[in-house]
Amino acid sequence: MLCLPFQTAVAQDPGRSNRILILHDSTDLGMWRDQFDAAFRDFIAANSSPENPLRVSVQYSAMNLYTDQEPLSLINMLQEQHRIDPASLIVAVLPNSIAFMEQYGDQIYPDVPRVYAVPDRAQSAQILSDGSSVVLNSLNADVPVSNTLRLIRQMMPDLETLYIFSGNDNYGPFQRRQVASSVDEVLPDVDITYLTGLPIRELVPALGDPQERAAAYLLSYEVDSEGNMFTTLDVLSELKNKTEIPIFGSFDSLFGQGIVGGNMEFATTRGTEAANAALNLIEGIDIAVPQSAAQNIFDARELERYNFDRSLLPPDAVVEFESFSLWDEYRSQLIAAAVLVGIQTLLIALLLLTLRTRRAAERKSAQHMQELGIQKNLFESVINSIPDAILITDEDRTIYAANKSSRDVFGLASEELIGKPMMELIEFRDDLEREAEHAMFYFNETRPAPIILQFIKADGTRFSGETIGTKIISSAGEVLGYFSLVRDVTQRLLAEEQQQQGQKMEALGNLVGGIAHDFNNVLGVITAYAEINSLTETSPQSKSNLKKIVSATRRGAELCHQILTFSKDMSVEQRAIELAEVVEETFELLRASVPSRIKLRMDRQGGSFPVLANSTQIQQVILNLATNASHAIGEKEEGFIEIGLRQEQIRERIFLSEGIVEPGNYVVLRVADNGCGIPAGEIDQVFEPFYTTRSGDGTGIGLAIVYKIVRAHDGVLNLRSKSGVGTEFEIYLNVYSGVATGEETESGEELICGSGENILLVDDEEELVESLSQLLSNIGYSVKSFTSSTKALDYFKNHPDAVDLLVSDQVMPGLEGTSLLQSIREIRADLPAIICTGHSELLEGKMEATVKIDSVLRKPFTASEFSRNIGNILATRH
Repeated sequence: MLCLPFQTAVAQDPGRSNRILILHDSTDLGMWRDQFDAAFRDFIAANSSPENPLRVSVQYSAMNLYTDQEPLSLINMLQEQHRIDPASLIVAVLPNSIAFMEQYGDQIYPDVPRVYAVPDRAQSAQILSDGSSVVLNSLNADVPVSNTLRLIRQMMPDLETLYIFSGNDNYGPFQRRQVASSVDEVLPDVDITYLTGLPIRELVPALGDPQERAAAYLLSYEVDSEGNMFTTLDVLSELKNKTEIPIFGSFDSLFGQGIVGGNMEFATTRGTEAANAALNLIEGIDIAVPQSAAQNIFDARELERYNFDRSLLPPDAVVEFESFSLWDEYRSQLIAAAVLVGIQTLLIALLLLTLRTRRAAERKSAQHMQELGIQKNLFESVINSIPDAILITDEDRTIYAANKSSRDVFGLASEELIGKPMMELIEFRDDLEREAEHAMFYFNETRPAPIILQFIKADGTRFSGETIGTKIISSAGEVLGYFSLVRDVTQRLLAEEQQQQGQKMEALGNLVGGIAHDFNNVLGVITAYAEINSLTETSPQSKSNLKKIVSATRRGAELCHQILTFSKDMSVEQRAIELAEVVEETFELLRASVPSRIKLRMDRQGGSFPVLANSTQIQQVILNLATNASHAIGEKEEGFIEIGLRQEQIRERIFLSEGIVEPGNYVVLRVADNGCGIPAGEIDQVFEPFYTTRSGDGTGIGLAIVYKIVRAHDGVLNLRSKSGVGTEFEIYLNVYSGVATGEETESGEELICGSGENILLVDDEEELVESLSQLLSNIGYSVKSFTSSTKALDYFKNHPDAVDLLVSDQVMPGLEGTSLLQSIREIRADLPAIICTGHSELLEGKMEATVKIDSVLRKPFTASEFSRNIGNILATRH
């Protein structure tokens, strides 16, 4: 890493945490980026000052999707984000993101220092020549590419054909150019075939007939020629499972997923280096981070699969996946088991041979019996000390011994397991799993590798178990039986899945949160003009229509608020409600929106369904699920959507598709349809942000919002679907033990008129200022309005006694609302004030801190709310 030193530290505000923004070049939430971000966050958390802690946020620029056109929407979004929550330092990762910052960084983040992580050679030279005060990671991104090509030549001296797989995103072609710049020098006699942007279904057919002297090199593959988005791991999985061609790569995030190996840069190393540089830059320390090199790393399983000669590996090569992971976790027990592994065959062989001998003849002596008992006790004590289930079976896989931990794993005592066929404890999901389990015992002549299967407990519940097994062989080479170890990893897998889902939710929140503020102002203008017209309208029909417009904008405001809260943690106000009332109201709304050919059914089992929830969010959940169901049914004849309610008492913990339900009483909300269903290969992706199977009209956020709302209500989702049959969603919510209430009725809509009081109105939205000025004038107030907070302050300085009330927006260029009020209070301390905002959380802590706010109005507000607030405040001042 080369550095251009800063002379002074980045200024830190003691009143707030400094924010470091990591800018990625892609919307793909791949493992490399996750590992980079995690290492960066860990280093900052461990090394930043407790007095001035640093915040780390992540933004995806989506530069892999932009063409040569200027990405105005992205620039505007980042500028707005920086205005609301300024960044103290920018970390741009990989060439596309770095190029974006070089072109637009001064426009978006003026005077904000930057750290560039993993640029290419040309960018490194350009940035150094500019002489900008930036920290530069100058490790060339094309070094691992050329080194990996050399490794392929070294590992496959007789190579004839090399397939280069890459996507249509910006980074794929960039890597492809890196390959092209090196391949003639490294592989001059090899036929190079570039396969670019192929849809996943066309990858394998493009290879043609299998070739013995062929290999593949997998580059970044996030977008195909049809615009479909996926991860590079998806492409790797397709090639690995359906071809017998060795695959090489340069991303450590692909390692362990099916590639043979390559010269790899480690994302964790890159993240730690970038974090160290950022921290030193903020603290004003000259940066001198040693340049770390990529590593030659190989997967032992893939080397064995393709029979590679290990003598051809580079001397510094690292080979992983040689040993079973249980060794590291249970080293102390398995050291003893090392003796057992040696003794095990001899001991069990001795036991079995002794048992067979005893069937044919009398025991030879009492002394032999005593020695045999001692050996048996030793064997059992070692086996029972291991917390995982250990099962020993005979030649036909019938259990004849089990350790004590088997009760915890399977719910059956060891004596209950004895005599059971081992296959009754396993539920194979497909033939591949059955073959893998069979091969572990019958074909593996080397050290076995663990696999994960579905096992069955005594009560019929299923759990994910990591298992490893081996043959028990006598000294004469006779197979006496089989040894199996099973560990319950259900909760570990669930925790990993929930962590990934949480990261996806965070990315979606960062995207949608930036839109809501401006939308609130638009709704405010619509509301104001509708209510102004209703003051003079005499026609009952027109008045009714205007009232419906106001009601619709109110619903839009609530949805806008849901979007804002979704960009954080979805934790809005919840209260005791009767869920049946919300479901019935939503059911009536669906009658108007669902096509008439689709039958709507209500299945209510019981009379009362009290829960603690937010009724608007629950209604949004039902509408989203019903909309998905309607699209799934399509033009199908005799389609139906059924909404059900029931109470259910859970007596023992149950595992659902999206979480765990603990024992207790639950209200279960069910939405089912008989549509096209969800293919088995897509069920795990339906709650991912932006994932959709509807080309053209699908947004991919409907089910993501459903997932986040349910989690915010401490609920659990269960999804069941079968392709061609239908889909069923069940939502488990805790029963509320108190008294549920109905929906709150709206307060009166009467307007409180003024008596000529002077109001200073400030908002940077010109149309909103115009509409609110007209409304205030119509109800008896004198208004002085400004779209600039600084001009409003200048006016007040010259006319401090001509204003009775300040009404100001909070988020404005220049002075924000609270800052304007503080400046005014320095001139006139008793002036009352109302602050309007679409981001009420921005005012948290300011109500009683530096300046007192008389009232906060959340945008958009109705004329009655506006007039009541003004009237109440002015009344207390007279």
